[in-house]
Formats: sequence, C-alpha cells, structure tokens
Amino acid sequence: MLFRSERYAFNDCSKMTELKFDTVKSDEFVGGTELGEFALYGMKGLEKLTVSNLKTFAPTAITGCNAIAEFDVKGEEYNSAEGDLYKVTSAGTELVRYALAKAEDTFTVNTADLTCIRTGAFENAANLKTVIFGENVVQLTIEDYAFAGSSVETLKGYSAEKITAGKNWLGESKIKTIE
Repeated sequence: MLFRSERYAFNDCSKMTELKFDTVKSDEFVGGTELGEFALYGMKGLEKLTVSNLKTFAPTAITGCNAIAEFDVKGEEYNSAEGDLYKVTSAGTELVRYALAKAEDTFTVNTADLTCIRTGAFENAANLKTVIFGENVVQLTIEDYAFAGSSVETLKGYSAEKITAGKNWLGESKIKTIE
C-alpha cells in the first residue's frame, strides 16, 4: 500500500503529538509513505513522527511542526539516527532534517559517511547552539539555507578544504562564530 499525504492533509491537527505511518513491503507490492509539500503543515504539537517505509520526503513536509523532537524512520533510502532524519544515496548519507525540538544544544558531525547537509536541515531548530565538524569529516557539502531560522550561533571545526558550502549556506541564520 502506498500512502501519499497531500498538501495540508493534516492542517489544523495542532493537538496531535505523535503520528505513525505503517506501510509494508512485500514481494508482490512495494508500499511506502510519501510526505509531499506541506503534508503535515499545521501540526504544531507533533513531537514524534514514525514512518516504517518512507519513500519520499519534501523539505516543506513538516513546515510549522516545530515541536518535533524525534524522527523514527525506516526505509530503503530514508532512515533516522539519534532522532534525526537521513537519506542514504549512492554518494553517501545526507542529513535531511535535524529534530527541531531536541533538547541538545550541540550536534557533532564526525563521520566520513555524511556527505551532505540539505537545505533547511536545521531550519527552526530551537535549542541547538553549536555544530561541530569533527576530524573524521572527509568531504561534506552544505546546501544553501541549511541553517535558516535555526538557533545555531557557532560552527566549530569548519574547514574549506573538507567542506563545500553553497553561496547562501548561512542565509537567514544566527551564526555569529565560525572556527
């Protein structure tokens, strides 16, 4: 079964705190969940999003869902780790979305597997203050507006030799210090 969540499908479901999509994959049928543009818009109270087989995820799917503290996602391409949403591609792993309401104030990137931080990955992250790029980062691309609207103020371990950043990668961010 394929579940496709259309624009504003959950609009005004502001009191729902957890949403679970449980689709199955079998030999005869490949199912999955597609979260399109603004699919979960209006779910202001959503704290946990669980998807058993995420097929597609539009960056705007969770616009306005600023209470998300955990993604629990399993799929062929999309997965979660430590509550954050990732996509695995042939080029490597991409950070799609950091869980916006996680309590942690520091996020560390310290793996060669992470090859990209996508547009809006940290958008509206409320508690995050510092992102650290560790010594194991080999080649990382940071897309434009990756930090837009986030509370991130400091980037540590930034290296132009290891990190390629888009022209507007700091666009609309509060970043004050890059070390």
